[in-house]
Amino acid sequence: MSVLSERPPATAHDQKASTVSRKLYFVRGVAILLVVLGHVIGRDEAFGLLKLYHNELPLLAGVKGFIYSFHVPLLFICSGVSMALFSRANSSLGQFALSRFTRIVVPVLCWAPIAYVLRAWSNRLSFTWQELFWTAWFERFDIFWFFHALLFASCFCFVLMKVLPDGMSCFAASLLAVLAVAGLQHWFAQPWLAELLYYLQWNLAYAFGLGIALYLEPVAAKLARVPVSRLWILGAGLAGLMLVGWLAMPGQWLAVTKFANGCLAFALLMLLPASSRKLPARFYEWCMYLGRVSMAIYLFHVYFLGGVRILIEQLLGTTLLVLPLQLVAGFTVGLLVPVYLYEFFKPRSKLFVLSLGEGR
Repeated sequence: MSVLSERPPATAHDQKASTVSRKLYFVRGVAILLVVLGHVIGRDEAFGLLKLYHNELPLLAGVKGFIYSFHVPLLFICSGVSMALFSRANSSLGQFALSRFTRIVVPVLCWAPIAYVLRAWSNRLSFTWQELFWTAWFERFDIFWFFHALLFASCFCFVLMKVLPDGMSCFAASLLAVLAVAGLQHWFAQPWLAELLYYLQWNLAYAFGLGIALYLEPVAAKLARVPVSRLWILGAGLAGLMLVGWLAMPGQWLAVTKFANGCLAFALLMLLPASSRKLPARFYEWCMYLGRVSMAIYLFHVYFLGGVRILIEQLLGTTLLVLPLQLVAGFTVGLLVPVYLYEFFKPRSKLFVLSLGEGR
């Protein structure tokens, strides 16, 4: 199976894939919710609410740590599944390159320099034009590291899919590449090997999505016939494995934890609609919608949740009584304002839509 830019379902195979795509959007929507929540809390004690409350409430760090153990791998798995299910066969290198440029590179070109300027101004730092564009475009700056890793993963897997028979073979080759480079890095400790290993580890989640994509529809059909009580037991087991893995795995094995928990979380979220057949339709549709607009949320949420945090801190201080307000307000504003911006500009500005990687 070859890979090209994603397209709407059209063939009989794609009609089956469209059933999976609804669940896939649901998973992506939940993942972007967790991304926003994780950034409200802060990735470490220099960011978010952890910067204000890490001494008073260590539970925040624990919640953040669990979320960070699987939320981004979820996005990579979803991207891998999308590449496998919604791609044109026998694509040329030029077509694939154009697809990756419009979907991944363009958002970085458009929005990373703006983020860099805002970050520098907020910290009262000066910069040169060379520093601006080099850091924003070519280094893993802020949230834009994700695009660098996603571009590597899609290109690496595109090459593998051209020479290997299926997605599972691509995953196996990706796993072997991780193990080989990890071994070389252990023995030789070279910076370029560490950099390559970094990208290959994220690629592994992407390749896992490629590998399992064609199995999702048959598995979903079988799960539909399983009693709900058994599905709940299975779901509880998956969640328990995630928690145990996060608590028990040594820190130096964090990459393994992220991959394993990402896979378990994907299985759990794909299972949820089947195990909760009375899952509120509005919640399910809302999460699918968030999955569809996840690019806008990802690009813009940090500005608004950070602004709300600073505003509340200035007005009300940093007492524990203010913490619930910080959590709720930061999460709500960080999630909804990007959505409203997207809905406002989408019908009014084609350039805005293109800047989000939605160009054709």
